[in-house]
Amino acid sequence: MRLILILIVAVGLDSLVHTFSPELGGNLPLLLFLILGGLPYVVLPPKSRYFRREIRSWARRKNIEIVELKNYYLLKGKLFWRTSDVQDIFILKDHNAEYWIACGSWFLGAFNNNLKVYKLIDNRLKLISST
Repeated sequence: MRLILILIVAVGLDSLVHTFSPELGGNLPLLLFLILGGLPYVVLPPKSRYFRREIRSWARRKNIEIVELKNYYLLKGKLFWRTSDVQDIFILKDHNAEYWIACGSWFLGAFNNNLKVYKLIDNRLKLISST
């Protein structure tokens, strides 16, 4: 869905640029699509370590003992419909609860340092924290 939106924006911007300056048109949609669509994928692996540190810090502040902290790279699990393809997803398990954490923003991915923490309650996810 995000890539389709980026494609629409790239084509729209190309039309606008071509209206004011015809010589700049042509390859602009491809360039914008590659930059806006691909760059968040490049940033995601290095930022994954940063997000792990932030999640551990959040868990310490909330007195949550981490039993397991697992990263979902391609599959988004229970957050499939709530996140985009460029967000990093973690599952944190302690002795009594399970937390799903979406890192980054829907559009910019890891360029944004947001963390949305969902807790699994009665087999449903409830948003409990957003930074």
